[in-house]
Amino acid sequence: MRRTAARVLGVSPTRLDPSRPLAEAGLDSLMGIELVNRLEAETGVRLPAEKLARSPGIHSIAGLLAAEIGAAREP
Repeated sequence: MRRTAARVLGVSPTRLDPSRPLAEAGLDSLMGIELVNRLEAETGVRLPAEKLARSPGIHSIAGLLAAEIGAAREP
């Protein structure tokens, strides 16, 4: 997740603080859509862009993805 976000933002993964909102790192709405699309391609789970925009940081987004993946696997 951190590497994917860093690629979209054009920065090194080490420069991203996982607890800070991605908007503070420069994520705009177009980048948000790109990030959602990349995460969907990597995980097979669709994460609504509005959840990404409201998310406080990479850790939180990873938690949202984990919850979505878990829900998708439940019978």
